[in-house]
Amino acid sequence: MSGAIDEHRGEHPDEPADGGQGGGGQGGGSRGQLVLLLDLLATVMAMLATWVTVQFLSNALLAAAAVVLLVALAVVLWFYPWFRRRWRWMVGALGALSVVVLGALLVLNLDGLATWWNRMQECDDPTELAVMVPAHDAIRLADVARRFERDHSPHGCPAYHVRAFGVDWPTTTDALRVGWGDPQERQADGLAPLRDVGPRPDVVVTESGAQAERMTGDGAPAGADGRLIGGTPLVLAVPEAFGDDVARLVRADDGVADVLRAARASGLDVVRANPDSSFAAARHTHALYAPDGFGELEERTTLERDIGRALEEAGLPLGDDAALLCGVAAPRGGDDALPVAVLTTEQALLSFHRAGGCPEGRPSGRMHALYPADTGSLDHHAVTTGTGSGRAVEAADTFATWLTGERGQEALREELLIRDVNGRLRADPGPGVDDSPVDPERLRVAHTRIEAALGDYERARRPARVLVLMDASASMATPADVGAARIDVAVAGVLAAAEHVDGQDELGLWTFHGSPASSPEILVDLGSADLAGELGRVRPSGGTPLYDAIADAVSFLADGADGADLRAVVVLTDGEDNPGGSASAVGPEELVARGADAAGVRLYAVAVGEASCRRTDLERITAAWNGACHESSLAGLDLTMDRLFTQLGGR
Repeated sequence: MSGAIDEHRGEHPDEPADGGQGGGGQGGGSRGQLVLLLDLLATVMAMLATWVTVQFLSNALLAAAAVVLLVALAVVLWFYPWFRRRWRWMVGALGALSVVVLGALLVLNLDGLATWWNRMQECDDPTELAVMVPAHDAIRLADVARRFERDHSPHGCPAYHVRAFGVDWPTTTDALRVGWGDPQERQADGLAPLRDVGPRPDVVVTESGAQAERMTGDGAPAGADGRLIGGTPLVLAVPEAFGDDVARLVRADDGVADVLRAARASGLDVVRANPDSSFAAARHTHALYAPDGFGELEERTTLERDIGRALEEAGLPLGDDAALLCGVAAPRGGDDALPVAVLTTEQALLSFHRAGGCPEGRPSGRMHALYPADTGSLDHHAVTTGTGSGRAVEAADTFATWLTGERGQEALREELLIRDVNGRLRADPGPGVDDSPVDPERLRVAHTRIEAALGDYERARRPARVLVLMDASASMATPADVGAARIDVAVAGVLAAAEHVDGQDELGLWTFHGSPASSPEILVDLGSADLAGELGRVRPSGGTPLYDAIADAVSFLADGADGADLRAVVVLTDGEDNPGGSASAVGPEELVARGADAAGVRLYAVAVGEASCRRTDLERITAAWNGACHESSLAGLDLTMDRLFTQLGGR
């Protein structure tokens, strides 16, 4: 009977009827308090989710609040008879608690709640921002741009999407001169910025205020504005083993010419990148060519020959500063750094140290920086171009302003490794670097003076002997996507590149097709003039004896090579080695081995069509010969050849 009465009341048989006496009553009170506590916790977590700006954390808080509410519901269902008898009290308590908590949080965060509600519906499309940056800084500046996006993502909705695309210095100069017009309009040098560079930039990050002035001077759009965002001193990087010896010979007021002589007196050769392709190298060249340095043409010519010989003897690339530092501090086939110093930037040195090594797992040493008194710094600027839609112009200004603010300056110091606008480095830059503040705009040089120095370099540089080895196999007759056969596009690219060869240089042309026995065919000897006439008579046919032709070409140029001139073979091909049924006399492994033991000849390859640097052995082979392999579309072949010959023959 007791059980029937209990069932009628909806109570557990073993629970007292009044719920206020004994353990059951005390347990019932704790159940109510538990549900109230869980309700309070879920409410607070849900409101906190509206404050969190990181999307996944906000979602996690919402999910946790839902779990807490489910636990509260489970408690109510499990002890349903107890809660049913006290439902009026529970409803009142829960309602009052929820109203108080929700009211307080709503008053404190009305804007956050509105944004959260919008986010729950759908994020607005972010404003697109195109940022053109120096090619060697593209990856690091992309990291800086991601920080900007995160800092401008309220409640997980990004307000901006930044596309940072890297462009080398010569292309940047040409693109700014040409402008972003009809993408089909081709300029004299083959450059069409919309096609070959990227979208019209809203912001351009330059390495120099001199470059920035070209975009903000007379005739610039009303919104064009350049802002200093930091800088990096120009230095001479010396292997750690030689650092103290050179430092003892250098005085605080010594210029770059004196520092260079001190390095030589310590048994070091001195190298730098090509001034035609590196703005930092152009700045160093301007300082070296000063009247109190290497002021006469004969002195400059001797200097350039010495730099060239050091590059060839050490097997160093002609490329950027990072490649030179890696080649010196982590040479192939040895654990010790080469006795070579590199004219470079503090930023490049810090980047090299932070990278923790070089490609192919080679061990890397450390280098110390010497700071010549007359070279100054590269002063980086962010230039808003004032073009595009109103939203883009506003976004560009926001980005440039952020770069000069506290968060942006921190990102530039940590990611780009440059000094801030006050000349300060990030904390603990490591050994071998002077972290004393340096004015980023100290000894700023006008762009016209840089151009004048490059003109002097053209007269002083060592001559080039370049042999073009062109694929004339049957596949080169295949129609290209630019309305002509591949061979016609290749001919146009070679002729455009030949404009970089002046009177002191020599250019030759060989073709390869058919079998190894019949290739390569000499069309134009080194130094001959009728390049266009011979190219017009090329008729594609037969197989592709690629490796045999390369072996003959590098052997021909290697005869008498001593580093006094720049010798290079440039291979242009659209396929893999296919000697037309005949056996190749030379394989890729032999070419790699020969390149590792050779000096004075460089090998470059331009792969078009089905050819690939990565899927073939061309990348390994050209690297062994201190060159590089470049993949190119047929539409962009003339620009690829133009940029390659800028490095080999000059401007």
